Amino acid sequence: MVFEGWHELPVESIEWCKEASVGGLDPGEIDLWRIRSDETCYEAPEFLECLSAEEKARADRFRFEKDRRSYRVTHACKRWILGRYTNVSPFGLRFENGKWGKPAIQDPLNSFRFNLSHSKGMTLIGITREVELGVDVESRQSAERMIPIFERFASSAEQEWFGQGWEGEMGELMTGWWVSKEAFIKAVGRGLSLPLADFSVERRSKTEWVLGRMPAEFGSGDDYSLRLLPLGSAHIGAVVCKRRVNILRGYSAESVLPKMVSALG
Repeated sequence: MVFEGWHELPVESIEWCKEASVGGLDPGEIDLWRIRSDETCYEAPEFLECLSAEEKARADRFRFEKDRRSYRVTHACKRWILGRYTNVSPFGLRFENGKWGKPAIQDPLNSFRFNLSHSKGMTLIGITREVELGVDVESRQSAERMIPIFERFASSAEQEWFGQGWEGEMGELMTGWWVSKEAFIKAVGRGLSLPLADFSVERRSKTEWVLGRMPAEFGSGDDYSLRLLPLGSAHIGAVVCKRRVNILRGYSAESVLPKMVSALG
């Protein structure tokens, strides 16, 4: 499918809704929130007040103001969004990291799982219930930038796949490959402790990419759902979930969150 300028990738159309009503979220469903962190709607002081002291300190450690602002907006959005699902105040949410560093809500009774990623002013937050997921966002990269990364991290199956003489824009293809790899390691909670060459993204057809060979501890590639989504002409997102996904909903944070914060204020 050709959509918003991503001509070579099997991206799927998604509507970024401007209204959100939180009802039940079943294990086979994923809610995605797209956040453009440079929008002026996030400048209200009351929006950022929910950040913890640790989050504020981390933001202050960035060298450039645009990066400090992006971090503050991303993590404030995370709090407001998750508070909406859990019925916990964004000020009261607590987070912890798993063994390999994956963040989670610090509540043994909580059934919601989330993951977030951001790149150059674009953030994607994914939410599921009872099942882990991983999301990743990348801006469109050139072939010159991606080829050294590919040579270092591609599996043998992926090297064979890309060596088949594809027609098309190689930078775009490799950006899609990379964002898919990153989403998988985040879904299984291992980060870069899992060597990227130990598993494969495979092309079943021009319109379908899937997860293929992987270490036995993670099961089979058929156990996972891989979805590629356009976030605009300059960014692409990938979502990996260890379950078939029946419903995928998208929300525009710029349309939903400011109204919610204003109403609560």
